[in-house]
Amino acid sequence: MGNALAPTAVLLVLLQLLFPYLVPPDMVYNYRVDFDLIKNRPANIDVVLEQVKKEIINEGLTDYVIILGDSVAYSGPGGPEESLAYYMELVPKDRPVRVFNLAVPAMQTGDIYVMLLKLKEMGIPTPNLIINLIYAGFVPRTPYPSIVMWLEDELRQLDPEAYAKVKHQLDAARIPKPDAAATVALEKRVNDYLEKELLAGIAPVRYRDFLVDYAQRKTGTKKTDEKGDTRPWTEKPFLKELMQQWEYQNAFSDVPFPMDDTSYQVYFLDRIIELTKDQNTLFFLAAVNQKLMEGNVRKPGYQANLKLVDRYFAGKPVKFLNLEHEFPDHLFADQIHLIPEGYSRLAQILWENLEPLKTVPPVPGLKLPWSVVGCRSSVVRE
Repeated sequence: MGNALAPTAVLLVLLQLLFPYLVPPDMVYNYRVDFDLIKNRPANIDVVLEQVKKEIINEGLTDYVIILGDSVAYSGPGGPEESLAYYMELVPKDRPVRVFNLAVPAMQTGDIYVMLLKLKEMGIPTPNLIINLIYAGFVPRTPYPSIVMWLEDELRQLDPEAYAKVKHQLDAARIPKPDAAATVALEKRVNDYLEKELLAGIAPVRYRDFLVDYAQRKTGTKKTDEKGDTRPWTEKPFLKELMQQWEYQNAFSDVPFPMDDTSYQVYFLDRIIELTKDQNTLFFLAAVNQKLMEGNVRKPGYQANLKLVDRYFAGKPVKFLNLEHEFPDHLFADQIHLIPEGYSRLAQILWENLEPLKTVPPVPGLKLPWSVVGCRSSVVRE
């Protein structure tokens, strides 16, 4: 019987090893992560990182770019082919360059820090790194929003010291969940254990959300659309009233920014800079729609806060761009996000300030021909 089972065991082992190489390339990553697949199961980001590493290894990439940030870097409300990575790959005409956009909407500075730890843990160098920040990230949290929105469990595992530092804020900002009943809570703990401890190592299980999503896209049964309303803000008359709601007013508060490590924002920025100081790292503070938010941005306290951010980065071993006034109002889709033309312009600005790119030695690992596994190559320039 043992001999009869041997071929099956070998087949299962091969499937486990080769499965990540056999999936269609755009099933997991298509110029950016698929937010629908991350927001419901943040652990899916590991699958994306796995695929990014496979491409880096297989193509022998040494001067690629990685983008981290929130919905601005993600390039909402446009679709994948209206996003930063897509436009940045079009900028250099002399050679193809890969840009991996790992930004996730609502990602906070603590999440960005965790992403860097995860990249390091997976052996993915970050030679050229772009990180987007927004004004609201520096506003004192009272207690919302959480300084770690998506990757709290990973922070606990990868940096217990940092987790202990911010745990009080995370607890205070946590939104109570309706599954407080003991039986439901127990079921959730069991499911979490199964997913994280027992099933996480099984490749087809880890890829299940991507497989379902890919099938739905190919059959036209996918219910959600990654692309939102990309019209200019002037065609959205509801925005002016919406911006008066508390959460938006608070995001542009003129309360003085604390710029020491009593600020959770600064605490994680310090750690991020320490991790990336030897790389080609570019931070940018996202532009703001000066016309739509004129009641906020003209306040002396708001302007003073911008100077505090500039002063903080002035002494740091990284590049920093304050894009507050960089874009004309007609390129905005709302208070902070851009229309596709705006993201195309942002891509050009970021590229010009990131160059020259830093190179790293090729990442070691299993290398298979993309012609066999069906993974797309770098964009070819004409």
